[in-house]
Amino acid sequence: MAQYEFPCLYSLPDDPFGNWGNLSCHPEIFITINDCSTSIDPSMKQFLIKSTILTIGVFLIGAALYTTVLKSYFFSLLPFVVLFFYVVTNLVHAYFLTIADKANSRFTSKYMAVNYIKMFFYLLVAIVFVVLNREIAKVFVANFLLLYIIYTIFEVNEFLKKIKQKS
Repeated sequence: MAQYEFPCLYSLPDDPFGNWGNLSCHPEIFITINDCSTSIDPSMKQFLIKSTILTIGVFLIGAALYTTVLKSYFFSLLPFVVLFFYVVTNLVHAYFLTIADKANSRFTSKYMAVNYIKMFFYLLVAIVFVVLNREIAKVFVANFLLLYIIYTIFEVNEFLKKIKQKS
């Protein structure tokens, strides 16, 4: 394991139970931290790659449509809305993978609760945006609903693949 040394800005308290992990102060007032590189779950890594490809595809299709056919409905905030869905979808999927690995009896209720919270959060974001920006509300809602459908179908499909692999 590689070790990195950082100046010790404070001294660690006595730790008889080992709660501080690999941190320790040396006489020369340095903290040594062992290289604890974390690895991403392979299925989450695959999901990140696929969701990134999906997001790039949505960006490209949106750019093509808004510069040609839908030019009069140009929506300048589309990249931010797409990034919003990308981030939320990846965070929720990461949580789903952690609860799926535990495979306890409360999995279904947790899955449904998280989906409900996510849907309510999306609804809240949409309502706030519409109230604050009435002039582009119709275009925003159309884009928002389309992205919700695209990312939800993608997320559910990928999660079902993971569940089927596990069975």
